[in-house]
Amino acid sequence: MILILAITSLSGQIDSNQSNIDTVLVQDSLEVKIDKQKPITIESGKLDESLRIQETKVKKINWWQVAAGSLITITIYLLRLLKSIHANWKTNSMLFGNWHAYHYTRVNFNPVLKKSEWVIKQRWLNPGIKIKIIDKENVSLELNYNGSINVDDNFISINAKGINHSESFQTKLLKPIPNADTIMLGFNIGKDFNHELFTTAKLVCRNKRTNEEANEVLKNSNKWLKDELCIRLTKEPITKPKNNSN
Repeated sequence: MILILAITSLSGQIDSNQSNIDTVLVQDSLEVKIDKQKPITIESGKLDESLRIQETKVKKINWWQVAAGSLITITIYLLRLLKSIHANWKTNSMLFGNWHAYHYTRVNFNPVLKKSEWVIKQRWLNPGIKIKIIDKENVSLELNYNGSINVDDNFISINAKGINHSESFQTKLLKPIPNADTIMLGFNIGKDFNHELFTTAKLVCRNKRTNEEANEVLKNSNKWLKDELCIRLTKEPITKPKNNSN
């Protein structure tokens, strides 16, 4: 009987010890899992240094790439500008230089033959021309215009706007044929000295003409058609000036 009780007591101790061992193993296993799940932390100083390095990499600029991109953009712009200048020159070069211009206007409601000198030059940064008009009756009066030119078959249209004053005018002329006495005939649309809208015949020529010669050309180069309420250019021959000096 005593032997049976001793064996029973020993079995209980063994079961208790086994339970304790299992409990310790479970706790160790949990600690290991907890340690594996524990987040990895970085010290504050190391974190700041890492962020600073990343920001430096982001902010670093490749100046060679910037310079190459800028050079390509500038080159394209210059090529387009040169192309525009060439096309502008090709279209407008027939008008460059000095011209003598004549037309009738009205001052104090009296007809007056207006004489002026035109100096036409190329515009470099924008298409078109620059026109400087010098009043032959008052050489101190010099007006400057920016103008555009349109070529339509055998005619050219000049649309000019004052640079330092508000005046503008439009002129439609025959396309010039270069020769010893190049002339352009047509019509001028503008505002007279009485601030009234008018249109009149226009003579623009390379060689200077006297008042009588200019008057003859202007009167013989056009005719008024009453039924059509319009003025038209005629094909009357134009006499050469007696004095070809400028």
